[in-house]
Amino acid sequence: VGRFGGSDIMGGDAMNRPGRESHKKSAEEVLGMPHVTLKHVEEVMAAVHDEQKTQQQQQLSQNEDEAIINNEESIECFIPTPSSVYDTVEASVKYKS
Repeated sequence: VGRFGGSDIMGGDAMNRPGRESHKKSAEEVLGMPHVTLKHVEEVMAAVHDEQKTQQQQQLSQNEDEAIINNEESIECFIPTPSSVYDTVEASVKYKS
């Protein structure tokens, strides 16, 4: 079970509702919603990264031979945006024409 509910990494149970076709909103789409900040979006992105990394490590530990081969395909580290640009990024997304 994902940290934010449901059985999938993010998305939760709503992802499987008819009409959704498993579409996930982009970070830009979510940031454009009222009362959502870049910090909130990045917290979710970091949580998803952690879940994916954990899943990858579990899969690789099940088959150590493949772990050596697939080690190069490891998930990159999540690097958050510097807080000094939060206002600029949020404004450019929320007020774009």
